[in-house]
Amino acid sequence: MEILVADDDVTSCLLLTTNIKRFGYEVVMVSSHAEVIEWLTIQDHSSIIILSDALHNNTTETLCSQIQKLPHFHYVLVTSKQSDTDHMIAILQSGAHDFLPSPPIPAVLKSKLKIGARLVGLEAIKQNA
Repeated sequence: MEILVADDDVTSCLLLTTNIKRFGYEVVMVSSHAEVIEWLTIQDHSSIIILSDALHNNTTETLCSQIQKLPHFHYVLVTSKQSDTDHMIAILQSGAHDFLPSPPIPAVLKSKLKIGARLVGLEAIKQNA
């Protein structure tokens, strides 16, 4: 399964992708809001997306909202250095499925990716039925 990681901080992105690859997933890295939308519009299947809340020039809330309007289901996990409750709620209400403090604890990240993979798998079964 391929996971899209969107983060414009190279160090954070490499740390995150190293863990994801160690868990057995393939990773596609992008560094902007536009690249996320571009990658998703060419996909013909559901996917897992990890968004850094620190992407420049666009709010994560706007991006999550745009992702939810796409034709396929995409499990969206947002990582953020901000951990205040109001911020988390805003992210989740905009369409993210889950939230992780940055940098994420590897075992927690692995668990959340398993949840995302299950949901994406269920969506694939639903689409093929």
